[in-house]
Amino acid sequence: HKPKISLTSINYKFLKKLSNKYNLYLVTDGNKMVQRNKIISLKIARFFKKIFITHQYGIINSKPSIYCFRKIKELENCFWKELIYIGDDPTKDFVNLNKKDVITIRLMRGKFAKIKVSKKYDAKYKINNLVDFYNLNLI
Repeated sequence: HKPKISLTSINYKFLKKLSNKYNLYLVTDGNKMVQRNKIISLKIARFFKKIFITHQYGIINSKPSIYCFRKIKELENCFWKELIYIGDDPTKDFVNLNKKDVITIRLMRGKFAKIKVSKKYDAKYKINNLVDFYNLNLI
């Protein structure tokens, strides 16, 4: 199955701008072939230094596991607090990264936008769209 999906021009520009300045990584859960097809359809692979499809490392390493994030930390030779993670699913995306003091940002769009969780499960910052990321003054 080849999904018919695409990035908005704003999101495309966001990824392009950030990838020209920083090493970006993608960490995504789900079936390996489905995720690969999404990445191909979106034409986003070029923006990322490396893409981690967690199921390639075993389902046990899906989020909220920090396995793939640990690999990113090693590749970048940085501290946890120097990593920024943008996600949307508070049921799994942020809880273990918050414990490591990663800068976590929740994109308040899509099917998880209305989910309310305790502070330990939620991101440290919330944004309504990717452009709002710049207003956080984190970089």
